[in-house]
Amino acid sequence: MTAQQDRARARRADALAWGDHVALAAQYKLDILAANNDYGTPAVLGYTDGVLHAMVKCGSFTALLLCNAYPNVVTATVLDTIIGSPTPDSAQWYDAIMLPGPHPVSNGISIVPMDGAAATPTGRTMSYLAQGDILASKYNLDGITGHMMTVGTITVPTQTMTLTGTRVIPGVTSVKRWLVKVYDGTSSVHGTSDSRYGKDPTETNGNDQGIGEGSIYLYEDATTGSATLGRLVGWTWSTASSYTYQFTNLLGVDGSGKTTYRPMVIGRLAGI
Repeated sequence: MTAQQDRARARRADALAWGDHVALAAQYKLDILAANNDYGTPAVLGYTDGVLHAMVKCGSFTALLLCNAYPNVVTATVLDTIIGSPTPDSAQWYDAIMLPGPHPVSNGISIVPMDGAAATPTGRTMSYLAQGDILASKYNLDGITGHMMTVGTITVPTQTMTLTGTRVIPGVTSVKRWLVKVYDGTSSVHGTSDSRYGKDPTETNGNDQGIGEGSIYLYEDATTGSATLGRLVGWTWSTASSYTYQFTNLLGVDGSGKTTYRPMVIGRLAGI
């Protein structure tokens, strides 16, 4: 497949109904009980006798969500071909989306930057963001390879703002802040408004685990003259986060010494 065909597939993906896996994730959020909602392996996501059971990490949740939403279309074999594993982790999702040149195709499906219809795909041009897109961040932290989320509802910003204090993104003076609801599998909830928060009585701090919905911020560069103008340059774990995960300072750390350099790319399945 040529780069031009890649872009044509991305245009087609824009035009197709992209809601089945988002609707299924929303249903999972309603159906899951804390007692059956776990973070780990081996990966399980499905109903037994009408009761939903989840044992996932972020990468496996994304994979199983897509396979369950599009049976016989997105399969383990398809994932193995287009991403490199039937059970890919966050780093593998990230690398597959950011693959330079044409992306592999299986069963008519490929994974491409969500702005693949643009002349120069980057996977970060915010004006292309749509419900159902896949957010993949790649970093190495205590054996974690990154994080994965599926885009739910989006609140598009109407004005620019300046980040201050520990929220500053080095080299970026002005941003547009996108409020995005996401679905994922995680061991740490996205703030107190997260659907998992406080649901598990064994978690005394409310930081419950498993599948659910939370809210994050995505930051678009609005700095006049910037080489990354209009692109995603940072994100936060929750709307109350005191610092920003950013893509410009490799040596950045938070107050606890954890890296804040956690680049993210936005991908989309083309062909469904």
